[in-house]
Amino acid sequence: MVNSGNKVRLQKLLKEQLKTRVCRVQGEIIYCEGERSTNLGTGVASRDYVFKHAEADTILLSAYAKLRSRNYTGTVVLDCEDTDVFVQVAYVSQHLPDDLLIRRKHAFLNCQAMLSEEVAKIIIPLHVITGSDHTSGFYGHGKKKVMEKVMTNPETRQLLGRMLPVGRPELPRGTN
Repeated sequence: MVNSGNKVRLQKLLKEQLKTRVCRVQGEIIYCEGERSTNLGTGVASRDYVFKHAEADTILLSAYAKLRSRNYTGTVVLDCEDTDVFVQVAYVSQHLPDDLLIRRKHAFLNCQAMLSEEVAKIIIPLHVITGSDHTSGFYGHGKKKVMEKVMTNPETRQLLGRMLPVGRPELPRGTN
């Protein structure tokens, strides 16, 4: 959305539509607008879901972490087409309990099943090198080609695994 006014109007429309449907939803609808967060059912401001860094991946995964820290054990579905989010949920889902799904077009993908545990461990350094927002390509090789190489080459995965921060313990499965 090139015109910021269009984005503001779309957000307002979305919020108004959610307000009209909140009575039909079992549970709460918390609407996040950067540094403002409101429970649409009560109209009361919520401080639990306020984010100063308004990137989709940061907001989605921060909200997910907040839910899990409050012992929410239900399935969580993230609706995002951002590649950064796919990469991060592939990693995060290997370390936290309960189901995390991501919506892609008209399908729901189980984030834990997107990659093997071995590849999920190195997906973050791989993404930093090949596919983050700051990297457009990898020496003329497309991101897909590099990913296929990593998926099929154990030595490549081993080398990427060495890039993980030293002294930072791996999260044991099932812990928050």
